[in-house]
Amino acid sequence: METFDRDIRILKRRIARHQDYSDLYAFYGSSTLRLWTSMSDDLNPLNVINLGFGGSHFDACIHHYEEVFKNLFPSNIVLYGGDNDLSQGYNAHEIHERFLKLCAMFRDQNPDVRIFSITVKPSPHRENSRSIIKEVNQMMKTSLEALGNAFQVNTYDALLTRDQQTRPELYMEDGLHLNQKGYDHWSTAVKNALHLHK
Repeated sequence: METFDRDIRILKRRIARHQDYSDLYAFYGSSTLRLWTSMSDDLNPLNVINLGFGGSHFDACIHHYEEVFKNLFPSNIVLYGGDNDLSQGYNAHEIHERFLKLCAMFRDQNPDVRIFSITVKPSPHRENSRSIIKEVNQMMKTSLEALGNAFQVNTYDALLTRDQQTRPELYMEDGLHLNQKGYDHWSTAVKNALHLHK
């Protein structure tokens, strides 16, 4: 497995510097979170900490979970993953299995933690994977409803046109990562969902 030791050290320092742990929303997952540099401003007044690390997939999130959350017990965990699992060649069921394992780890550490899972985003780069992405998102939604006190955050629709087409203007040149305009749409959808379940 690819190592993320440097990234994890950065996250541990970020946790140590965070001063307020009350009703904390810990965002955990891949580079779509890491590159969301305006998260605190976008989600104000929610108390958030960004624990995204670039290039990570669910296996990496599972592998590093205990180290990252050793001294952190947030009231809410907001998960984003699945993009890079597609690049690993996993099918929808394999991605879903890893998602369920990670959710079980959240609840093992804190049975009362609220879990939010952001939908795997569509992107021009992964246009051919849209059917798998939709399948993964639906499987995750069903599992979250069964878990209880767990919610899907739908950003998928916010990044598409009304006729369900991808919008290249919301992405960086790689056609995969969001640009600032993309994050404007993304952050509004996330904030609305989190406030809905306050």
